[in-house]
Amino acid sequence: RGIQILDGQTGVFLACVLDAITTHSSKSSAAGQTTIAAQCCEEVGTCRRFVGTNDAAGCIAGTPPREHTYTAAYIACAERGLRLCDTHCSGKGCWYNDHPVWTRLECPFPPSPPPPPPSLPPTSLPSPARSARRLDSSAQ
Repeated sequence: RGIQILDGQTGVFLACVLDAITTHSSKSSAAGQTTIAAQCCEEVGTCRRFVGTNDAAGCIAGTPPREHTYTAAYIACAERGLRLCDTHCSGKGCWYNDHPVWTRLECPFPPSPPPPPPSLPPTSLPSPARSARRLDSSAQ
């Protein structure tokens, strides 16, 4: 199904990531960045973009954020006793507002394909001469 990435400041949905190697969003954040930042949340939902200090040493993904696949972001959170968030965590540090951010939100199912078009009527009609012969033969 894929994982949603959001704008780190506005929370606007940016893309649905379907593969295991993606580290950049196909659509940039409002600030023009594409590197997807890893941010984490406590079990109760409190956002944590850093542990300890709001600098390169404490920021979950570094600052500026290093490239993280979804799996690497998931592990970075788990190693700290945290989990990926289901929100964008705006204003919580590490300058990640400027970047797309990983979430734990699955992408919605893709829309169902449209139904097939109705079947078309036959393209050729019987010729008038052939129809007339059939009528003559049935009259005999």
